[in-house]
Amino acid sequence: MESSISQKSVQVFSDPFTAVDIQPVQVAGENIATKLAVRVKADDGTWSRTPTVVSSGYNLIQNTLVKDVGDDIMSRSGHQWAALKQHWDGKRFISMWITNNPIAQVDGAQTHSARSHPIHLGLMLRNAYDGSGVFGVEIFACNVACTNQYHDRNRFGYFAVRHIGQNTFDIDDALANLSTGAQNVIGIAPRLNQLRSTPLEVKHIMDARKNTQIPSSKWADVLDQLSKEEDGGVLYGLYQALTFVATHEVGGLNSISVGESVSKHLLAA
Repeated sequence: MESSISQKSVQVFSDPFTAVDIQPVQVAGENIATKLAVRVKADDGTWSRTPTVVSSGYNLIQNTLVKDVGDDIMSRSGHQWAALKQHWDGKRFISMWITNNPIAQVDGAQTHSARSHPIHLGLMLRNAYDGSGVFGVEIFACNVACTNQYHDRNRFGYFAVRHIGQNTFDIDDALANLSTGAQNVIGIAPRLNQLRSTPLEVKHIMDARKNTQIPSSKWADVLDQLSKEEDGGVLYGLYQALTFVATHEVGGLNSISVGESVSKHLLAA
């Protein structure tokens, strides 16, 4: 009976566009001037029982506004976009999109009949209610042959969406940054083709084990996926296996940081 009651009391936050507000933080009935509490409404209509405490200067940008600004950026980008996936844990929100058309490709291997892999531009909207980050856009690449995502914000680009007024953002600046990010994604094609022409050695696997954040428990999955890759005999096959596991088998926001460690290691010239 106790476990049943406890289970019913667990709050669930599945809607990233649910209501959110800011309340003063009180101690012994008095407001703390330097602190605010961010509350989010749960699926059952109750407010979060453990609100996030942030500094008094915190600027709350609601996920609904993030969506609207993101839609504006994409509508003016010159690309057509498709939703890829989103993540929301009650505090942090990401929404990932990819272009309908590729902007680069990994060429078919000359030594066998492996197909070309189209690389699409990816746009990730990021927001946080816990003060861990600001409203920003991260650029990534997506191999739609397997929907593996290639993450490396230093290589492809990340930018905060500039706030220039009450609920007003600098869309032109965002579009300029997105255009730069697209060129950065196009710029990795030669490196990916180089990986596809480099024979895979045991040393490559050992180095990846040492220098990426793939969990130890997932390395059997990496090797299993490597055995299925059409490029299993070249370094690109290892990159594909690693990004497959990071993208599809590592959960939540960890998927992004793990995937980034893979790209930082294998895309380095």
